[in-house]
Amino acid sequence: MDYYKTLEITRNASNDEIKKSYRKLAMRWHPDKNKNNKELAEEKFKCISEAYSILSNPEKRSIYNKFGKEGLKASRQQPDVHVDPMYVFKTFFSNNGFPRSRNFDSEFNNNWMKETQMKPTPTIYYDLNCNLHDLYYGCKKTIKLEKNNLQNILNKNEIEIDIKKGWKSGTKITFENMQSKPKMKPGDICFIVKEIKMANWQRNNNDLIYTYNLDFKTAAEGCSFKLIHINGKTYDIIVFPMVSSKEYKLMENLGMPIKETGTFGNLIIDFDISLKGIGKESRAPPSINRSFS
Repeated sequence: MDYYKTLEITRNASNDEIKKSYRKLAMRWHPDKNKNNKELAEEKFKCISEAYSILSNPEKRSIYNKFGKEGLKASRQQPDVHVDPMYVFKTFFSNNGFPRSRNFDSEFNNNWMKETQMKPTPTIYYDLNCNLHDLYYGCKKTIKLEKNNLQNILNKNEIEIDIKKGWKSGTKITFENMQSKPKMKPGDICFIVKEIKMANWQRNNNDLIYTYNLDFKTAAEGCSFKLIHINGKTYDIIVFPMVSSKEYKLMENLGMPIKETGTFGNLIIDFDISLKGIGKESRAPPSINRSFS
């Protein structure tokens, strides 16, 4: 959660601007004023209260500006996950002289106590299908959500996912509090990257493996061919006469991008030699079950 975005203010907002925005948003999203969309209102109201409790405190705000929420945890100034938004609301209006009706928040207090006893909605998992082009360059994908008997509390039919270059199969992207069942706490939606196979190409960690098919005679004599890389460039590959079916060619820095370092893995060209039409006495061991590390 970005506290500034939650309160709809800039990072250099003054204390008065923080108060003004909290007052506006708290009144807008108070659950007692949103009876037809109460679950969303309660979640919004809770987030607004947490953001205000941090940004209205100069010490906590300074730490958050420099180090984010992790900095708050390290300094023991972390936001209380059980913060009572009603207490924040009451304190704000009492200290700042704004009028409030006597029973304005009574119903929400009861609902808030009930919510703390609710079970969370189980996380829903989706496959996020990506080919090597998607994972090499990075891209944006828009995923349509399946409603079924679930309520999408943000009232969206789709989610846009920003796929980062270098992501691997199994990478998880979680959207918190995006769906819920009746009488249950909001649950998460999690997307898991699933790599789609591409002809002749496969991935081994940060390396790319390209399989080049050739017959026994061509392998023995040598050849050349043009390789169109996933990066869009074409490379002239020279294959020298082979003496073993286990030979391969390694080209450095032509593999997958490594997001942690900004570098690239390697490209390995695997030669798949066909032995069709070759007599048994001439056959070399086929190239199978090789691993690259």
